[in-house]
Amino acid sequence: MNRRTRRPDFNGGLAAVLAVLVLVVGACGSPGAPTGQSASPLASGTAAPPTTPTASPSTPTAPPTGPAPILIDTDMSSDDTMALPFLLREPSLDVLAVTVVGTGLVHCGAGLQAVTKILATLGIDDVPVSCGRGEPLAGSHAFPAEWRAAADDGFGLTLARRPVSVTDEDAPSLIRSVAGSAARPITIVALGPLTNIAEALRDDASLAARIDRIVAMGGALDVPGNVALGAPDDPPLSAEWNVYADPTAADIVFRSGVPITLVPLDSTNHVPLNAAFVAALEADHAAAPADIAYELLMKHGVAPGEYFWDQLAAVVAVDASVATFETMKLRVVTAEGPESGRTVRADDGASIRVATSADAKAFEARFLAGLRIGAPRPHPFVLAGSFAARFDGTTCVDGAPEMLAAGDWIVAVETTVAGTTAFVVVRFHEGAGWGELLEYFATAEDPTDQPSFVDVAAYSIFEAPGSATLIAPVKSGSYGVVCLHIAEETNRGFAGSGPFTVTP
Repeated sequence: MNRRTRRPDFNGGLAAVLAVLVLVVGACGSPGAPTGQSASPLASGTAAPPTTPTASPSTPTAPPTGPAPILIDTDMSSDDTMALPFLLREPSLDVLAVTVVGTGLVHCGAGLQAVTKILATLGIDDVPVSCGRGEPLAGSHAFPAEWRAAADDGFGLTLARRPVSVTDEDAPSLIRSVAGSAARPITIVALGPLTNIAEALRDDASLAARIDRIVAMGGALDVPGNVALGAPDDPPLSAEWNVYADPTAADIVFRSGVPITLVPLDSTNHVPLNAAFVAALEADHAAAPADIAYELLMKHGVAPGEYFWDQLAAVVAVDASVATFETMKLRVVTAEGPESGRTVRADDGASIRVATSADAKAFEARFLAGLRIGAPRPHPFVLAGSFAARFDGTTCVDGAPEMLAAGDWIVAVETTVAGTTAFVVVRFHEGAGWGELLEYFATAEDPTDQPSFVDVAAYSIFEAPGSATLIAPVKSGSYGVVCLHIAEETNRGFAGSGPFTVTP
């Protein structure tokens, strides 16, 4: 995200939330060179005996066999949280290491914890993990703090926790050592800014020869970018977040000579995340990767403008048939200004294989199949119960019982009105309650602004009449359901049927 992060919050009004939501991847190990004739000198006048070369330029080389060695470089956004388990369980891949890029969504400490939790949940204890620098190679571009906070929180997922190998090497050093010791050139799947990879390439001129290819999610060519830094109604910049976060790093990687497959917004715009995918996942999420993805989608819902960003790059790394490609000469705008971070065609650019579109059905089928590989989670995602909520334009009704047990509750929501509607489960601060909420909706200039006495537990947004489900993770305290409606003439807030209390 891009992205990527959809932190429950309606600060600044629902319109601001929507703006946020539409924001929010060597030859050193190959056979030796031909040895030719013996270099040993012989006595004068003595003919050299014939020798048999150990290899020659015309000698056919057997293609590599076995799983392809890869390294995953990730910023642990919400889409990475789905893509990483997919890659780790893919039988055609041998994941040698996972590096966290500190210039992306997650900060290093939280990112390492998130990766090791996923490894532990999948029962993997032999993949080293490391993180790189927290600042871009040049400039000061950074993802918004509120997005990073949600990533640092791990998106509220309940994952296994046990010690997993965290190397003392920083991420660029780990990339170099893994590539240097691999039996054949490695693939790098880059799911965030390219800072770690660029630093590794910059500091070791021989590294490029030990990388077979880089598959990276990033860039926007013939579609709008997704970097919005101004007011909610301002158009986004032409850049995409993974490149914008560190344009200098992207420029170094593009010009490195390593074969690159780029998965830009041009292709990810063809694979929207939708309710049908969620329903298919709900029907079968027994395997651990599928259960992680299901919990994530249930807890955070599907927002307008949500796409399979890094997930598409992960699948392309395994099965390129899900996308259409064109080779282009590209460069990255590194100068500061409104074009900074933009990926552009240029005669003097690097030759890069670009995914220009994608087959949504083929992608979803391959991604679901990959998520369903392997054993279940040690502690699968379990729901505590369910209730319904409905909005008809004048009344917000919910069927929550007065007392609920703490846990994850599924809420079936439905709106029958045009315009934008949000269902929000709120938790009252100590000392506040239903009376304050009713007064707020009756007197606030914009009732879709978040009042100071509540926190958001969960929400779902509709741009037209429809229905969906959301997961509300609740703990002890007082809660309520509200319906927010934005129409051309006014914004309005409606309280649900009444408060409910959650017990431990």
